[in-house]
Amino acid sequence: ETPDYGSYGGARGTLGTAGASEPVQLNATASISGLLDKLGGTGLGGRTVGRALDEWERLARDPDCQVVLALSTPVVGAGLGELLAAAIGRRYVDIVVMSGEDVFADVRAALGFGSTANMDDPASGAHDVGLEPTRDFLAGLAATLAREADRDLAGWEFTRALGKRLAEHAPRTGVLRAAVAADVPVFAPDLVAGPCGLALALAQRRGAAARLDPLADLTALADLLAACAHYGVIAAGSGVATATVTQADELAGRATRSAGGVYLDVAAGTGPVGAGVVVAQSPPGLVLPLLLTGLAQRLPGTIRTPAVATTAHSDLAR
Repeated sequence: ETPDYGSYGGARGTLGTAGASEPVQLNATASISGLLDKLGGTGLGGRTVGRALDEWERLARDPDCQVVLALSTPVVGAGLGELLAAAIGRRYVDIVVMSGEDVFADVRAALGFGSTANMDDPASGAHDVGLEPTRDFLAGLAATLAREADRDLAGWEFTRALGKRLAEHAPRTGVLRAAVAADVPVFAPDLVAGPCGLALALAQRRGAAARLDPLADLTALADLLAACAHYGVIAAGSGVATATVTQADELAGRATRSAGGVYLDVAAGTGPVGAGVVVAQSPPGLVLPLLLTGLAQRLPGTIRTPAVATTAHSDLAR
């Protein structure tokens, strides 16, 4: 059998510690959680994926831990937006750091134009579907905020206002809408780059665009990390999101407060080393659905309560 030990306390011992190697047997009724538990006792990549689920469960069960989801790999554009929205709704994560590319992909999908997962053929014209409406949506919000704000805005304020606007006008859910509903801040340190930056530039040319403070997200994230007892990171790839978390940690002066985390598909030699840290050389687009399904099976119906207030909401963000 492949028992689901994780649902009621690890029979292999302390969470995150793999026991002796055991053969994995075929079980047509095994849960994802149980299968990954068994993989944690194997070799090669299976052990790290099994340990990754144990580690995420450990972080999620800790009431004093803030879980930071850092998305450097564009997983929302790859079709995982609604999956991540469900994880945010259950509070498996407390803080999201994502790229401007994924912010644009989330808006595009929420407006009903789908993900870019199957748009690999430039000649098909699929990449053009929904581009203009998504840019217009972002530009319209930027113009509205420009009229309402008398100061530069933090990126998290813009993404929060964007999530609220999507909740009012978009037919589908996604990361930004779920984050607003769960009171989870979304930081996008490179929001002015890529497709979002183009939309903001278009709004500026039309006469009005919100001004963004390029350092506000970094300082706000550092304040959140400094306010919590400790935190763990779930990182998808290496890039601007993971780098921002590292910089915020240094700015907060709390490097020793890290509670470990899971780093998926990071560049060789860039994954942190320390207690509780699991580095898995596995594509996030493949492993994240497995980990989140396993986590939902181990914590069914669980909605975590944040240990500290996540955002000092401005009047505009409300």
